[in-house]
Amino acid sequence: MNNNSITANTTSTLASTNEPTTPITVTDKRERGNKWNSDEDCQLVKAYLEIATDEVKGKNQDGAKFWDRIFNEFQKYGNPNERTAHKIEGRFLTINRCISKFCGCMMEVERHPRSGEVEEDK
Repeated sequence: MNNNSITANTTSTLASTNEPTTPITVTDKRERGNKWNSDEDCQLVKAYLEIATDEVKGKNQDGAKFWDRIFNEFQKYGNPNERTAHKIEGRFLTINRCISKFCGCMMEVERHPRSGEVEEDK
């Protein structure tokens, strides 16, 4: 249901009761937190790598505990914007999608080298 249909339904209901018709607009905007900066992104990736490459626990652990451990590691570097474990997980998924796209592009470039191209040209 879009804002136009909400306004139209509200207006027709008000008109039938002989009250002044004032369109009502409904906004569904969530408040957004502070934007992530590159330092926080680096902290998050370092924390993820530290926990994911842990030889004792490794990746075979419960998802919630895994992200709690990453959150605790992230806290060691400082957390000025008071990020939660849930926000950290969401941000890492965003970073991971970007990394996957970059890796896909690099694989394509490496599979189809141009004639006379050296490694630095790629």
